[in-house]
Amino acid sequence: MSRETRVVKLQISKPINGDWDALGKLLRDLRYRAWIIANEFITQKVAAHIAAKHDRWAGGVPPDKPSIAELNRRFGERLRKKGEDVPGSALNGYLSGGLHQQLGNLFSGKPWKEFCDGKRAAPTMRLNMPLRIQGNGCRVPLHWSEEHDGYVIGFGLRVGLPGQRNDPVVLVVRVPHRDHRANNWLHELCNNPDGDESGWRARSFEISEDDRHRWWLNIAYDRPKRDTSGVDPTVICHAVIDYEVPLTAWCGKAVLGPDHTNHLGHRIKQMRNVIGRRRREIQRGGKDEAARCGHGRDRKLQPTEVLRGRIDKTQTSINHALSRMLVKFAIDNGAGVIRLEDTGDLKDQLKGTLLGINWRYHDLHSMVEYKADEHGITVEYISGEDMEAATGFKREAGILATA
Repeated sequence: MSRETRVVKLQISKPINGDWDALGKLLRDLRYRAWIIANEFITQKVAAHIAAKHDRWAGGVPPDKPSIAELNRRFGERLRKKGEDVPGSALNGYLSGGLHQQLGNLFSGKPWKEFCDGKRAAPTMRLNMPLRIQGNGCRVPLHWSEEHDGYVIGFGLRVGLPGQRNDPVVLVVRVPHRDHRANNWLHELCNNPDGDESGWRARSFEISEDDRHRWWLNIAYDRPKRDTSGVDPTVICHAVIDYEVPLTAWCGKAVLGPDHTNHLGHRIKQMRNVIGRRRREIQRGGKDEAARCGHGRDRKLQPTEVLRGRIDKTQTSINHALSRMLVKFAIDNGAGVIRLEDTGDLKDQLKGTLLGINWRYHDLHSMVEYKADEHGITVEYISGEDMEAATGFKREAGILATA
């Protein structure tokens, strides 16, 4: 049975068997250890590659291939010499296994080949790297708790919280607000605790910290591929970004137009009005000598950074809505191919559209691609001339015209 892999993102709301200070210190310590081991592994891997390529070995002995397990053991010994309470290796099997998976993606396939060919720089891991935890076989340590009003998950990190070294770390995680799809995914995972191949199975976990010092849990899972027999590869759905509505699509006689996407159009116009007003307020505040002074350039630019983050989140949310709408329209009409207008060379033409030239078109296309792939639908890109010939859609002086 063919399967597909997906990721669901959850916010860690609280630990059950500890407090936030202890949990934060534990996760940062473990992340620091993983960061040290990862960069030591990368350094040795690159050194071994360079030595083998130039046939230069110190003392005539070729360098040993780096091993996560050996580096993990050595780092544990160094920590014990410093007086830290480390029972064995620096990381336990779940964490070292997750780190092995994480680094394996960097040193295999296309990334490693491009590095060997001199087309890519040597990879490095940052201190805020996610902490990956290898899945416990096919079993999902996840269940819904009415008492804590969230999903409860436990990890055997072995180091545990202070005073509970041998107990698992038990966390309460919650789905982001209004993310109904993530709720459905978690329901499917909880309904398959034994990891049966006919259901959804958790494969690995990642714990990461964002800029606002919030902790998140990413669950990578796989599931059976959906039935794609309902789509016909000879049926084509055409879609463009037009002037009046953010998205227009045609599939035979069916049309996805203003009646379906007007609510998103109003949301985009409202967003642009808010952005324009907020930018004017920031500019006036920057000219005022008494406003945001005394802390240098970073303090003065702080409102701009906050505004940029809000713009990014809003555009991502709208792109998800547009991509879901388009893929659903193609499925409802049995289309096996979605043809999008290539926006790479349309800077002047897109200036008059509702989305405009500063929109994240690449992200929109990526979202359409992976959502369509789940249903066996192919995504193709054609020029504006070919789109005009297929649909009668024309761009003329900022006015939408159809034949």
